[in-house]
Amino acid sequence: MAQLVGVCCSGVMIRVRVAVLLAAMAGLARGRDLEDALRRLRSTDLDVQNRAIKELGQNPKATMALIELLGQPNERVARAAHRAFVRHLWDQEDRLALLLVAIDRLMRSDDLLLRRRLPRVLWAFGTVPRSLRKTLASLLNDEDRLVRTEAAATLWSIHAGSSRATRILESGLEPVGTVAFEAALRGLRAVGSAAAGARVTLRKLLSKTKGRMRISVARTFVAVGGDPQAVVPIYIAALRSPNRKRVARAVPAARETGIALLGPVLALSRVGNARVRRNAAWALADYGIRTPSAGRRLKALTLDTNSIVTRAAAGRTKPPVDDAILRKQYGSAWAFGGGFGISADARAYMRSVSADGRAWLARHQEQDGRWSAAGFGRHDPEGDRCFGGGRATADVRVTAMALLTFLGVGYTDRKNPHASTVRRALRFLIAQQVENGRIGARSGATPVGHAVATLALSEAFWLTGNRRYRKPMTLAAAALIRELKRPDANARVRSYGVLALQSCRFATLKFDGRVFESVGEWARAPAHRKERVAAAASLVCRVFGNLEDPRKAPLRDLVRGIRSPAPSWQLDAEHVDLDRLYFATLVLHQAQGKVWEAWHPFLWSTLPEVQHPKESGPLAGSWDPVGAVGAELGRVYSTAVATLCLQVFYRVDPFREKKDRSKKKEPAKR
Repeated sequence: MAQLVGVCCSGVMIRVRVAVLLAAMAGLARGRDLEDALRRLRSTDLDVQNRAIKELGQNPKATMALIELLGQPNERVARAAHRAFVRHLWDQEDRLALLLVAIDRLMRSDDLLLRRRLPRVLWAFGTVPRSLRKTLASLLNDEDRLVRTEAAATLWSIHAGSSRATRILESGLEPVGTVAFEAALRGLRAVGSAAAGARVTLRKLLSKTKGRMRISVARTFVAVGGDPQAVVPIYIAALRSPNRKRVARAVPAARETGIALLGPVLALSRVGNARVRRNAAWALADYGIRTPSAGRRLKALTLDTNSIVTRAAAGRTKPPVDDAILRKQYGSAWAFGGGFGISADARAYMRSVSADGRAWLARHQEQDGRWSAAGFGRHDPEGDRCFGGGRATADVRVTAMALLTFLGVGYTDRKNPHASTVRRALRFLIAQQVENGRIGARSGATPVGHAVATLALSEAFWLTGNRRYRKPMTLAAAALIRELKRPDANARVRSYGVLALQSCRFATLKFDGRVFESVGEWARAPAHRKERVAAAASLVCRVFGNLEDPRKAPLRDLVRGIRSPAPSWQLDAEHVDLDRLYFATLVLHQAQGKVWEAWHPFLWSTLPEVQHPKESGPLAGSWDPVGAVGAELGRVYSTAVATLCLQVFYRVDPFREKKDRSKKKEPAKR
């Protein structure tokens, strides 16, 4: 017996030693992989460097090595280390703890290069925690000029700037061509028209600078409120240039400079040089859906005799990528190779506008995850708080609508700048659910709020597959079906209910589909066509619930009718209804064609124009509440609706007629 025990013990010890040896070998292999990746990070080959960045992002032991590389005198290696460090942060679960470790290491460092790159790390991180804003503000007193300038630019990019930061940026415009000069230009573009004191200096620099630097100065001059006509010759010269980097910086000027550049670009599209016509076609792409003249000219260029022009006009080729411009548009998502599946095409304009709306929503979320319809202003400075509060019992509906704006671009509760925002909002909605499945029954939420909350839960489960959301979604869907079967259910409940149940169906939830038939019978009643909201809601039920084609009769004429009255966002407009605007946007996007093109000015012109700009303080990124719904639900709801309208391009696919695959093809007769 003793011999048997001894054999067993020896066998256990052998297995333990083998396991320890394998673990040691795995650790040694990881160490070698880390050294190899750090070596390849210094490569001049961009593909090799990108593969190394991806590997370092997934290696949990690369934190301190990458921080040390940030202090490299070689700017090329330091930039690659910066990209790898940002990717590394987003690929780790405890990224906030890693960020705090990195900030502590960089702040205590005597290495000037490390301190200079500290603001860049925070800027790329995206949503900077409040605790780290004081760290950035303390860098405004640093003895190094570049550290002060980088800190001021980063503070304004996260909407936490001050008058002192503005003065530092204005003083950073001399001398020209330095790294501090580029940081000052970037920061002044974030400040906007509030930096009016820099206009005179920038106007003088337009004649002193050349090439790429001159275009950057021109962009900044327009951003701070300068005359766009003064920079038109600079952009036209850049569009004529054979330098692809200069073209990459000049093409977005069509959107930033405004209508002043449209006439010269139209003239440029008629010159004899095919390469110049191609550059003009790229620039016109930003104008094509906003002005009829640009749209007609862009369509004519698709018939050009030169193939490079036709490909550019048809959107089959894109202008060369400029990292600085894409970084401004996409923020931290571009820093770690994200974008969440959204292509960098003409939709980038609306995406940047909707991103500002989401940033405002993220700043005004409560600690428990909800968005307060009435008390959101408590997050703003005393004496400068946002106005436009709503009803206190509408928190469930407002929270669900705000949450949809993050889910619509792929932000879930995992590894993204707003993961904490989404996670806390989902926990709040689940906590509001009662035994029978209703969400918000105890807090006085309406059936409409329950329908929108069900839609948010179903999208969260569909995007993540997280089982913790399936049971709440199932209970909420069952309660929603019971609500839709009631004869007194109003139009808003039915329309949001149809959207929620279809989303539940995409999330593989099975239920009795006859509920769509009953809602469809209600939607076909002629009485709903006289009331604007009910007319738009009934079309949502028929298009999304019964999958009726909005391009064919009898829906075709009804779809044309919901465009009237013309959409607007005026505080004194009595006919404005936020839900109607969202329903109409959904339906018209499904219809496509001329009715959808006629709705474009509302999305591309009206909504961006009435959004509060970055220099408007706590209101920056939000939309004023309009109409009866806006007065009832407040600024949070109006900002969420406007953001969702801008997301419709990549949130819902247009209607596509399904082919009947059940019928077998008859064999061909000989």
